[in-house]
Amino acid sequence: MSKKFCSNCGCELPERANFCSSCGENILGKIEVTQQNSSNLQVVENPFQRQTVFEGNMHKCPNCGELIASFLTTCVSCGYEFRDIKSASSVQNLALKLEMISSQRLDSSNDKRSIMQAVFGNDFTNKNKIKEAEDRFKQQKEEEKASLIINFAVPNSKEDILEFMILADSNINLKEGIDDAVSKAWISKLDQVYKKAEISMSSDPDFLRIKEIYLRKKKELKIRKVKFFLLFFVWIGIVVFIPGFTWNPILTILIILIVIAIVAFGIFKYIQV
Repeated sequence: MSKKFCSNCGCELPERANFCSSCGENILGKIEVTQQNSSNLQVVENPFQRQTVFEGNMHKCPNCGELIASFLTTCVSCGYEFRDIKSASSVQNLALKLEMISSQRLDSSNDKRSIMQAVFGNDFTNKNKIKEAEDRFKQQKEEEKASLIINFAVPNSKEDILEFMILADSNINLKEGIDDAVSKAWISKLDQVYKKAEISMSSDPDFLRIKEIYLRKKKELKIRKVKFFLLFFVWIGIVVFIPGFTWNPILTILIILIVIAIVAFGIFKYIQV
């Protein structure tokens, strides 16, 4: 006789049991559930039978039928080159939503005043107030983008995780600055994606690619912070140590060398972490 399992908790049921000994589920009332579909066919579901659920899709080579691993552009069995490979749909969805936010504009027609009245509660009658309203509208869009980036869920597939890591990396522009809300959101997303990769695919060889992108970008961010710290340190040093040269030049130089050594060691340790 085949084994029976509780449909509520999954525990094995003893023979002729009316209730589950683990969770107390009423077994007798669920022996058979009979449903009738639109074709008047009887469908009997067995609550004791374990069901197999398949997740995701199987990708096969259109030429030979070989299963295709992630990130491949050619079939390992027949060498067939894959064309028209679409990027991860989640990344496309995020990019589309960000573009929709960016495309929002305040109406520049005669209805501008009524729109501003509805949005900001004021009609603006001079250029300064109109400029202020436009700046506020731009700030609202940036905050909306930042919120979308941070809260956008990253799927568990390798393709999506790698695509999001590349997207976050490319949107953190150190030359243009990272103090705005959107850049900070991308930095936060970079950390989110890496943590997800650590949990879901740390034993996968492709995790090394994600880790390399993450560590390189984090190192660049640290170096940028160090540059600002050094500029501040040099300015303080000039103010503090110039009087020292007039008092005791040799001692002042010695103190400067010691401070430089300590700062250099601290910066090195900070960057390497």
